[in-house]
Amino acid sequence: ALVMSAAFHAERRLLLATPYFVPDEGLLEALVLAAKRGLNITLVLPARSNHRLADWARGRAVRTLVDAGVNVRLLPAMVHAKAVVVDDALALCGSANLDSRSLFINYEAMAAFYGPDEIEWLGQWIVQTAEQGERAASGTPNWLRDLAEGIVTTIGFQL
Repeated sequence: ALVMSAAFHAERRLLLATPYFVPDEGLLEALVLAAKRGLNITLVLPARSNHRLADWARGRAVRTLVDAGVNVRLLPAMVHAKAVVVDDALALCGSANLDSRSLFINYEAMAAFYGPDEIEWLGQWIVQTAEQGERAASGTPNWLRDLAEGIVTTIGFQL
């Protein structure tokens, strides 16, 4: 709820880093709407995580965000960071991935930071880390990949 609320209430920027991005429909729609209203959103992901199915399951969501104007960056190495920065008001860091399993099933923990120095430090880390990655592309995948992503996405809540 906090991440969705951040997407709806942020005024300037939303910076996100996660190794596994398999959002539910509500979180994905909140991010798309935020991007369409002009919010500067950067999402940092490893190009290839250590969970291949999670990588397949994120494909449609990543393309949807890129089409909406989100700066999705794919890092050349696995990064296991889980962090969110909302404007200059809030930073979250902890064990929760931006996927349904972490947000709704598992018992995850996130620390919230409200101090300007901590928020700025984490925000700069996400921005600098994003610069090391390639921009994710949108576009339509071939039919086989689209079919495979659809199948994997149907079980995405278990990833």
